[in-house]
Amino acid sequence: MRFRIAVLPGDGIGPEVVAQGVKALQAVGVRFGHNFELDYRLVGAAASDEFGVPLPPESVLACQQADSVLFGAVGDPRFMPLVKPELADVEFEISVLSEFERIEDPQQIEVGKHGLLISKKNSRGLLLPQIATAYGWSRERFLAETCMKAGLLPGEWKDGATIHCFSAQVFSERQHRLTAVS
Repeated sequence: MRFRIAVLPGDGIGPEVVAQGVKALQAVGVRFGHNFELDYRLVGAAASDEFGVPLPPESVLACQQADSVLFGAVGDPRFMPLVKPELADVEFEISVLSEFERIEDPQQIEVGKHGLLISKKNSRGLLLPQIATAYGWSRERFLAETCMKAGLLPGEWKDGATIHCFSAQVFSERQHRLTAVS
């Protein structure tokens, strides 16, 4: 199969992390017979320096036209930033997401099967299906944590938030014995 992927390295250590992610992605391609067309675009400070805006229209268009986006997000306040010596110890995992499905009844959410995207006003938070399983969360805790990822209060999923669920096919270095090719 052939997939077009918009690649947004980001800032800070993002480009180095994305470079390793691309190596893992290429290993997935070799192992499973996929071909990935990579379309690199600027985002963040590099885009601001080049275009005067952190997310230029060209990058947005590339993401809209792509089958998937590989984004080197940096600056998540929940985690300490990676430093270069730690990069060798990072295990990469690629999650291929299904279509998003809007749900009205949170009871439809199956922990371990579904990931969540919660939106309210201008805030959005997304957590992958494997996160809830890894931490042993209940459905309610998963909803609350996704709200907090969006910068919302834990219970705001109950009051006017839009909830989407999705599934993911996960490829990990350990599970699939993938090796990055330099």
